[in-house]
Amino acid sequence: MVRLIEVVQDHHRSYTLREVWINSQYVVKIESAEDYTKLLAEGRLPGDLSADHKFSRLTVNEGRDSHTHVVVGGIKETAASFIRPRKSILLKG
Repeated sequence: MVRLIEVVQDHHRSYTLREVWINSQYVVKIESAEDYTKLLAEGRLPGDLSADHKFSRLTVNEGRDSHTHVVVGGIKETAASFIRPRKSILLKG
Protein backbone atom coordinates (compact mmCIF):
# COMPACT_ATOMS: atom_id res chain seq x y z
CA MET A 1 0.00 0.00 0.00
CA VAL A 2 1.21 3.47 -0.87
CA ARG A 3 0.17 6.63 1.00
CA LEU A 4 -0.70 9.59 -1.24
CA ILE A 5 -2.50 12.92 -0.90
CA GLU A 6 -5.67 13.09 -2.99
CA VAL A 7 -7.46 16.21 -4.25
CA VAL A 8 -11.22 15.86 -3.73
CA GLN A 9 -14.02 18.10 -4.96
CA ASP A 10 -17.01 18.41 -2.61
CA HIS A 11 -20.65 19.22 -3.37
CA HIS A 12 -19.99 22.97 -3.16
CA ARG A 13 -17.39 22.79 -5.98
CA SER A 14 -14.56 23.51 -3.58
CA TYR A 15 -11.49 21.31 -3.25
CA THR A 16 -9.93 19.67 -0.21
CA LEU A 17 -6.98 17.36 0.39
CA ARG A 18 -7.15 13.98 2.09
CA GLU A 19 -4.92 11.02 2.71
CA VAL A 20 -5.54 7.96 0.55
CA TRP A 21 -3.86 4.54 0.57
CA ILE A 22 -3.60 2.82 -2.82
CA ASN A 23 -2.77 -0.84 -3.39
CA SER A 24 0.00 -0.74 -5.98
CA GLN A 25 -1.12 -4.04 -7.52
CA TYR A 26 -4.30 -2.43 -8.85
CA VAL A 27 -2.88 0.73 -10.43
CA VAL A 28 -3.29 0.40 -14.19
CA LYS A 29 -2.46 3.91 -15.39
CA ILE A 30 -0.73 7.09 -14.21
CA GLU A 31 -1.09 10.24 -16.28
CA SER A 32 -0.58 13.97 -15.85
CA ALA A 33 -3.50 15.99 -14.47
CA GLU A 34 -2.56 19.35 -15.95
CA ASP A 35 -6.08 20.70 -15.48
CA TYR A 36 -5.41 20.69 -11.72
CA THR A 37 -2.26 22.75 -12.25
CA LYS A 38 -4.51 25.33 -13.88
CA LEU A 39 -6.93 25.19 -10.91
CA LEU A 40 -3.98 25.76 -8.58
CA ALA A 41 -2.86 28.81 -10.58
CA GLU A 42 -6.42 30.17 -10.38
CA GLY A 43 -6.39 29.80 -6.57
CA ARG A 44 -9.20 27.25 -6.51
CA LEU A 45 -7.19 24.55 -4.68
CA PRO A 46 -6.31 24.62 -0.95
CA GLY A 47 -3.88 27.35 0.05
CA ASP A 48 -1.35 24.98 1.65
CA LEU A 49 -0.19 23.88 -1.81
CA SER A 50 2.69 25.77 -3.40
CA ALA A 51 2.57 27.03 -6.97
CA ASP A 52 5.22 24.40 -7.89
CA HIS A 53 3.02 21.39 -7.16
CA LYS A 54 2.11 19.05 -10.00
CA PHE A 55 -0.72 16.53 -10.11
CA SER A 56 -1.23 13.01 -11.44
CA ARG A 57 -4.34 11.03 -12.25
CA LEU A 58 -4.27 7.37 -11.14
CA THR A 59 -6.60 4.78 -12.57
CA VAL A 60 -7.17 1.92 -10.13
CA ASN A 61 -8.83 -1.31 -11.26
CA GLU A 62 -11.16 -2.80 -8.65
CA GLY A 63 -12.60 -5.93 -10.21
CA ARG A 64 -15.12 -4.92 -12.86
CA ASP A 65 -14.90 -1.26 -11.88
CA SER A 66 -12.13 1.28 -12.19
CA HIS A 67 -11.77 4.49 -10.20
CA THR A 68 -9.74 7.60 -10.82
CA HIS A 69 -7.84 9.48 -8.11
CA VAL A 70 -6.12 12.84 -8.60
CA VAL A 71 -3.09 13.02 -6.33
CA VAL A 72 -0.49 15.63 -5.48
CA GLY A 73 2.77 14.88 -7.31
CA GLY A 74 4.03 14.68 -10.87
CA ILE A 75 4.02 11.49 -12.91
CA LYS A 76 7.63 10.57 -12.12
CA GLU A 77 7.29 11.19 -8.38
CA THR A 78 4.00 9.31 -8.19
CA ALA A 79 5.27 6.35 -10.22
CA ALA A 80 8.44 6.20 -8.10
CA SER A 81 6.35 5.78 -4.96
CA PHE A 82 4.98 2.51 -6.39
CA ILE A 83 8.37 1.04 -7.26
CA ARG A 84 9.84 -1.22 -4.63
CA PRO A 85 13.48 -2.21 -4.63
CA ARG A 86 13.92 -5.82 -5.64
CA LYS A 87 15.35 -8.17 -3.08
CA SER A 88 18.36 -10.17 -4.09
CA ILE A 89 17.67 -13.85 -4.49
CA LEU A 90 20.44 -16.25 -3.68
CA LEU A 91 20.15 -19.42 -5.69
CA LYS A 92 21.36 -22.59 -4.05
CA GLY A 93 22.99 -25.23 -6.09
